[in-house]
Amino acid sequence: MRQKKHKAGRDRRTTTQLIVIKRYVHTTTRASRVSLTRIMYVQMSQATGSKKTSSKRNYMLHDATTMKPVGRFASTTSRGAAMKAASRGYTTILLRETGTKKIHKYAGEKVELEKPREVNRDGKIITYKYASVVKADGKPYIYEGHVDETTDVPENPKA
Repeated sequence: MRQKKHKAGRDRRTTTQLIVIKRYVHTTTRASRVSLTRIMYVQMSQATGSKKTSSKRNYMLHDATTMKPVGRFASTTSRGAAMKAASRGYTTILLRETGTKKIHKYAGEKVELEKPREVNRDGKIITYKYASVVKADGKPYIYEGHVDETTDVPENPKA
């Protein structure tokens, strides 16, 4: 099934999708070409469909001395979760992605801005007086101790 070209002469697909199509065209038999084309169109419809897929992951915030979970943050990256923890007042941040034993260590702080930043949202003026700063403190490492996944931990806790 070939897509119609619009006035500019280009396909309506994006360049990354065109690269995927070119990769599947070089098959030997017609049967394999058809099955690969179906797989390709399914992947394209999932990538460009109206349903948005989130790649957010959950990170558990652990106490630096006892390694007990203190809170849980949802973010796409460990740095994003560390920024959330720093904005809530944590300075030594140990984050573990749920389902793994990999620990990401960060040093965080809240820094007072010289000039407060004002943002207008829906007619309300929001003033930001502080900014969160995090810095990776070494490479991620694997925690060898026991990890309790069943503990009920508050989401987005405050220090």
